[in-house]
Amino acid sequence: MIFRTNIEAEASQLVFDLLGKAQACLKDFGAEITAHGGFEEYQTVDRDGAMSFGGYHPRHSSAQRGLSLIVSVDGSPVATYAGALNDTGKRSMADFLHEVGTYDDGTSDRMTASGRALAWLTAIRGKVQFSGGIWIRGDYRKSELSTLLVPLLPLIGRSLGVELWAADHIIGLIEKPIQDKGVAKRYRLLFHEPGGTWIKAGREIPLTFVYQAPIFVTYDALEFIKVGREYLASPSSPSIQRDQLSSQHAA
Repeated sequence: MIFRTNIEAEASQLVFDLLGKAQACLKDFGAEITAHGGFEEYQTVDRDGAMSFGGYHPRHSSAQRGLSLIVSVDGSPVATYAGALNDTGKRSMADFLHEVGTYDDGTSDRMTASGRALAWLTAIRGKVQFSGGIWIRGDYRKSELSTLLVPLLPLIGRSLGVELWAADHIIGLIEKPIQDKGVAKRYRLLFHEPGGTWIKAGREIPLTFVYQAPIFVTYDALEFIKVGREYLASPSSPSIQRDQLSSQHAA
């Protein structure tokens, strides 16, 4: 059973500041964002035939908690995000993925991992936020609004997971074509590894495992609140910036 999150009642000041800053930035485009403590609202959006992931469905998901973000222009949805909380306890996320699964919709569809992705998932346990569901309506792709939303939506969604759910880890499994196009570079991830597979309707869809840590999420949120959308213009994460600095010092 998925318990809805009362965002307004449970939110920290950081969440209010983050949503307020995001709303101010989106106002420049005539857009607004709404945050929801479940998947029901997310499921009402017609995502132009985008493949549906059962982990973000209120009846099929294995998650204990869910959240979604919807960006609208003139009352019409133009973008979405979704996040699911899976508490694995002492079990690894790899075991959870293969034994429980992220969702059960009555079919044989499932996600699996191998190689480097499996190694990382085996090391992950506790409160794990599965982050994704990012969709931009076709007529807004490659627009200035899309350029803002691609990093902003996951930043807000992850921040809600960290602040409201005390998530220990934030992960995702991205379809490889999206990874290959370079779109995921703007998601501000800590690292990514190959090795995931989504078995859906008899097809094997290659996936890339992606990871972000709570401290980097909070860092990005605070910087965005302070600097604004200009902060998200660079795909660099704090970890990359520190690695570059360390290399310079070593030289």
